[in-house]
Amino acid sequence: MQTIPIDGGTLSYADDGTGRAVVLIHGFLLDHSIWDGIVPSLTPRARVIRPDLRGLGRSSVTPGPYLIEALAADIAALLDAKGIASATIAGHSLGGYVALAFYRMFRERVDALALVGSRFVNDSEEGARERYVLADLAESEGITPVVDAFIPRFFAQSVYRENPELIEEIRALCARTDPHGAAAHLRGAAQRVDARDLVDDVDVPFLFAIGDQDAIMGMTEAVNIVPRIPSARLATFAGCGHMPMYEAADQLADALGALVESAGMSTAPS
Repeated sequence: MQTIPIDGGTLSYADDGTGRAVVLIHGFLLDHSIWDGIVPSLTPRARVIRPDLRGLGRSSVTPGPYLIEALAADIAALLDAKGIASATIAGHSLGGYVALAFYRMFRERVDALALVGSRFVNDSEEGARERYVLADLAESEGITPVVDAFIPRFFAQSVYRENPELIEEIRALCARTDPHGAAAHLRGAAQRVDARDLVDDVDVPFLFAIGDQDAIMGMTEAVNIVPRIPSARLATFAGCGHMPMYEAADQLADALGALVESAGMSTAPS
């Protein structure tokens, strides 16, 4: 892992492969390692950069809330530090919110865009309230209540029955999260703006990848939005929940690889 300075701390990241850059942004309670299973399929054709968002993984816990726009600015700072003018930006769950904010703020630096188990719409009032309650619990009781709220919704039900070792692996990863970092993310995500105004402006190769049993995001938005974006491809994974990088790793790697190649056909290398 390498680091760059950010305000009040450091941002950790992995940097593998050569060629056109693709940035893979993980979701809430997770870190760069969730992409380990697909990196070998991508590095023969791309430079794969995987940050740990501030407050998660090995990156510093800085004062919150972590607004989505601030997280997107961290990604821009990372690209600046590596001398990368533009990249394919792909985000899972919370990372998808960051990818959309990055597109809004730094459109000229996006060769292609992907949402993996994510969405454009912001929280309902009830959803935002639930995040604030969890944030308060994290700070008063530790990370366990937050992990317990998310782990049962991460995977398709068959995974809980057939692969308990994976569930425990992901639970352990989530349990390492600093509760103050988790609280800062929850409050920032609750304040994020609706990104559906971007739909008609997406003019780069775009991938919407989602499991057909994603209990957190669902498939409705993906199915409705993809036809509105001429450059979009919808990749759905049968029998897959919110974590396709584990549940459908080969299919997700193929979809992301195709996206990187389409970016290469439409832009010059950075």
